Amino acid sequence: MSLLSAHNIHKYYAGNPVLIDVNCVLERGERVGLIGRNGSGKTTLLRLLAHMEDYDEGNLQMASGLRLGYLTQGVELPEAMTVWQVASSALGELHGLEKRLRQLESAMGEPQVMADASQLTKIMDEYTRVSAEFERMGGYEKEVQVRTTLMGLGLPETLWTQRIHTLSGGQRTRVALAKLLLERPDVLFLDEPTNHLDIEAITWLENHLTNFSGALLVVSHDREFLDKVVTRIWELEDHHLTTYVGNYSAYLGQKQERIKRQQLLLREQERERIQLQNLIAKFRAGTRATAAKSWEKRLARMERIQISRKSRTMRLNLQARRRSGNDVLKIQALSKGFASKSLFQGFSAEVKMRERVALLGPNGSGKTTLLRLLLGEIPPDEGRIKWGASIDLGYFRQDLSLPAEDLSVLDCLLETSKLQPADGRSYLARFLFTGDTVFQPVSTLSGGERNRLILAKLLLTGANVLVLDEPTNHLDIPSRQVLEEALYDYDGTLFVVSHDRYFLRRLATRVWYFTEGTIRDYPMGYTEFLVELERQQKEKEVDQPRAGKRVGAQETAPKVAKEQLLQALSQLEQQIAALEAERDSLYEQMADADLYRHGGGQEAVLRCRQIEQELQQLYARWEQEALQVENRR
Repeated sequence: MSLLSAHNIHKYYAGNPVLIDVNCVLERGERVGLIGRNGSGKTTLLRLLAHMEDYDEGNLQMASGLRLGYLTQGVELPEAMTVWQVASSALGELHGLEKRLRQLESAMGEPQVMADASQLTKIMDEYTRVSAEFERMGGYEKEVQVRTTLMGLGLPETLWTQRIHTLSGGQRTRVALAKLLLERPDVLFLDEPTNHLDIEAITWLENHLTNFSGALLVVSHDREFLDKVVTRIWELEDHHLTTYVGNYSAYLGQKQERIKRQQLLLREQERERIQLQNLIAKFRAGTRATAAKSWEKRLARMERIQISRKSRTMRLNLQARRRSGNDVLKIQALSKGFASKSLFQGFSAEVKMRERVALLGPNGSGKTTLLRLLLGEIPPDEGRIKWGASIDLGYFRQDLSLPAEDLSVLDCLLETSKLQPADGRSYLARFLFTGDTVFQPVSTLSGGERNRLILAKLLLTGANVLVLDEPTNHLDIPSRQVLEEALYDYDGTLFVVSHDRYFLRRLATRVWYFTEGTIRDYPMGYTEFLVELERQQKEKEVDQPRAGKRVGAQETAPKVAKEQLLQALSQLEQQIAALEAERDSLYEQMADADLYRHGGGQEAVLRCRQIEQELQQLYARWEQEALQVENRR
């Protein structure tokens, strides 16, 4: 049976249709990407399927006992709890099982229980069942699960003891996502999960979701994420839902074929309509009037084939007001840090006109800080920044802040431009602000609308150097594609921070990579950069065992080290085997009711629990040392 199925779902807001005749099925193990323009109803459909909102017509069915998990765009978490407490609270069922195990262990040692064979057997049976369930759910590794998930989503140990109220919005979202993943629901609903993740965290999430055993429904505008994760695409367009098999790239080809097929069918239908109309007109009053009436009925029953309307998109034309000098920027021995943390040291580089520089690295590595240094908003600790001749700077801020929240969209544009109101309205229409939306207060705008307004203001400056910090955030896929094309044709110089890998592949001609307290300069595109990074990593792995190798007697050092590792690994394996044998023996003893009558039951249970904990530590050590041996081959 399907986990979720929706049949002929309709949803209206204030009498206006949002969803019309939506049909969809979510199977176990299926990973679905839900796409569509901003405002097309994606979040509404997500909330309907998650039973967080009611529909107006139709039928929604759900398998009994289904556990749902939902990540919203606006996250609410207990403000007083720490990051670790929130994440580990997802394992509440495991905590409950562990508490029950301790209660049963205590009960086994009570004299009245040991004296009652039937009661003892009943407790032992429950203990066996609870213990098996605890182990199946990974109870002995629960702390490892929490640590791995928090680290994978880019939440370092330094944050784990911080309370939620001290975190940024992006950090809160990552904590909520970590908690949700640890809960392991049967169906996972994710609304823009990659918005606040860096590329490393996105890659970790992709791997995690690919191995997720439940069903996944994710709203995302990250095209590479959709390519890596999903097995089916649902597209919302004109209030209707269409299903495509495969990932995002497969969807693109299928949609083109579907549009061509619709156009062909429509042409055939139009020919048939004209033919029927001619026949009706010719024979309506003649001897074949009966046939003409039949053709009229056939024409009336003919359902007109609908072709998806071409949706409006932004129209961008990026042009610099004047040409900059060929030498755009020179950085000499630049260093910057805050408090006791150094972000980067001794960075030097020269940038020429029309270069497109991508700043890459984990969150917190200093990318936005470098942009602020380039703009002169903060001073460097050491070094020098020198801009070339005839430079006009334009800056897109990641926080989407606008100076006057109480102004209307139109007034916000006009206050920094020389446009007349009528020209301003025409200009804003290119950014999808039409009709009365130009009089909407800036404070009420969504993230995507703010993004478009900031771009509108930025383009009016005619800057010949653009500094863009996450410019694609909150933009839907068509808007991202328009922005990509405009930036690709831009005749100025670009500095861009982005985690959108499609965007980076299309635009970057150079990469500044923030890693290990420094910035490395790669004069190549993003795809070539990834290949080079992988080559360097492999080279490093090969060279590591050879580090420190000298001529003469010391040439045997790697061999000796490897033999020592093998010996340590062998000793570990012997320890593990001995403990596993002792554990198996204890399991056999614990199955014998006589053990508890003679007072040895509780001791055996406690020893078994101790062995399980020791084994988990030994298994982890064995994996680390086995990896070291593998690297020395």
